[in-house]
Amino acid sequence: MEKRIFRTQYLSILTVAVLFTVLFNFTATTVKAQTPKQSAGNNKIELTTFAFDTDSLLKFDADKVLSTGVSATSDKPAAANETREVKIVVNLPAYTLSFIENGKVIKTFPVAIASPRYVETLGTRQASQLIWNPSWTPPDSPWARNEKPTAPGAANNPLGRAKIRLGGNYLIHGGGDKSVGHAVSHGCIRMRNDDVLELVRLIVAARQLPISEKQLLKVETNRTQQFGIKIDPAVTVEIEYRPLTVENGKVEIHPDVYHHGTNNIDNLKETLVSAGIHYEKLSMEEQLSLVRALRDSKTGRQTVELGIEDQVSSLK
Repeated sequence: MEKRIFRTQYLSILTVAVLFTVLFNFTATTVKAQTPKQSAGNNKIELTTFAFDTDSLLKFDADKVLSTGVSATSDKPAAANETREVKIVVNLPAYTLSFIENGKVIKTFPVAIASPRYVETLGTRQASQLIWNPSWTPPDSPWARNEKPTAPGAANNPLGRAKIRLGGNYLIHGGGDKSVGHAVSHGCIRMRNDDVLELVRLIVAARQLPISEKQLLKVETNRTQQFGIKIDPAVTVEIEYRPLTVENGKVEIHPDVYHHGTNNIDNLKETLVSAGIHYEKLSMEEQLSLVRALRDSKTGRQTVELGIEDQVSSLK
């Protein structure tokens, strides 16, 4: 009887010792679970340790923390190893912004561009950040000397519903509902508010940014909540000056808004050749139509439909 009691007490003490060892082996980054295992050939009890690294459960990408201090999460995990070639092309004389994915134009939006006094800088930039409902601080420029800061969602906020940083003081932003199709900005690309929100969504989807549909709807409906996220990797933005374009036999001649002397017959012929069309092979009527379009492009965009088939190829 005494031996049985002693054995019971011994097992209880051993159990407590095992539990104490398990608890003692917990650390801040690693959880260790220990289970008893009997070795073959004897009655000695050994402890087998299983280690679980909790670091992987606690890590997060600090670069993807929003400017509000809240970490954004996506409803769906990003597809593994999915690569999308994404870029934005702005054609200044055409007042257009095109979102291109894997070589295909997904959507083209009308825009407002810089006035001739603040001529847009041509070349390539990088879209690095999205900000919904941005506040506006007047820049240190003479034209903004008497302007006052405006809060997110304010009716007089010139940035509108969203802005996309392009480096320096250059932006693509909303607030251009009444100015698209004109050269009136101080250097930025303006879009309609609904259009800039759609463009932002295209970037979010293409770059699989860590923001959920619920969060998107929240910042789209709450005009007073400023919300920002990094574009990683950045999206290339090409700012071009192409007043003469040809696509599928349709020639468009846009005004030479910055007076670069582009709208002449030599540039027109060169543009046609790049599209696989030879000016000399056009009918006399088509040639005259193109000459008249060049002349009239001073007052607005001109379009000429060429009635040809074998010469036509798309301008990429």
